[in-house]
Amino acid sequence: MKFLLSFLFIILTSISFSAKLTMDVGGTYKFYGTYQVDEKNLFMTYQNFWTMTTNTPHVFKGNCSGIIKINAGNQVNDIMCHGKNGEDYWYAAFNEIAKGDMQAATSGFTIIEAKGPFEELIGQKCMGAYIELEDQHYIWKGVCNIPDKTFDRILNYIPNKN
Repeated sequence: MKFLLSFLFIILTSISFSAKLTMDVGGTYKFYGTYQVDEKNLFMTYQNFWTMTTNTPHVFKGNCSGIIKINAGNQVNDIMCHGKNGEDYWYAAFNEIAKGDMQAATSGFTIIEAKGPFEELIGQKCMGAYIELEDQHYIWKGVCNIPDKTFDRILNYIPNKN
């Protein structure tokens, strides 16, 4: 299953734009509530904490929280993430049906707000792949297919010193 998800992730991220902004995340997670409504419906409240490197000079730390719903076998994420480094920040919404299962899944996400190097990415749809590890740890990789000029501006971003 993990191999198939990795293969799908590579194929999905190889189409469209020229440049790829990659995000590599590692962190910890916790489920705060699990509600098994019936045999087909499971709802879980979720939170994680992470650090992120990119294929640019920009790094972030952050957290995500929200609800993961399993309905008739479909996993639907309703999760908001916030990354920050100094005055720079970004928010991403994960609110799509995930492909895979709770241990390994891919899901789209959208950058909905940002200040700093990711500001041009507001509205950008991206793809991410998640693998659960032992002891409530996980790794995640995100890819945003963006125009070369946007990638160059992110790569060379220098904050305003007012």
